Amino acid sequence: MRPTTRLRALRTERLDLSTVTESYLLACRANGLSPRTTHWYDQKLRGFIDYLAGRRLPLQADALTIETLRGFVAYLQAQGISAFTVRGYVQVMKGLYSWLLSEGYLDDNPIARVTMPRTPRYVVRPVEESDVQRLLAAIDHRRPQGSRDLAILLLLLDTLAIALGVS
Repeated sequence: MRPTTRLRALRTERLDLSTVTESYLLACRANGLSPRTTHWYDQKLRGFIDYLAGRRLPLQADALTIETLRGFVAYLQAQGISAFTVRGYVQVMKGLYSWLLSEGYLDDNPIARVTMPRTPRYVVRPVEESDVQRLLAAIDHRRPQGSRDLAILLLLLDTLAIALGVS
């Protein structure tokens, strides 16, 4: 345990989640994260705060338990939320709590042991030659946009071939 001045000063406020979320987002912006990223973080953290408030659970950062976060994950999964989105929520929560620890707001990270939810692995179906032929045939060479469309399609196909290691 490492008591800090900031920690002692904030004990009386019990680290209101809305307040520390604003501080975290400010730090993210100051560190150069894009507006879209900080908006995404804000959206996930607000969703968690709403979940806690709706269940009359403590809204203080230092009151969070592993069980609370696991309950939130189970709630999201029961709502039919995508596994990737659920993983995003956990990722943002872990980021917030790592930041709270590094900034001296907390003595320890209560959710450090929470594992990231699994996400499905997708196998990308290869593009069939017949699909490529149909795309090429759909280009109208009589129109000025035809040359542009052909160039875009060929660039896309070449980039895909390079990425897949196809010669």
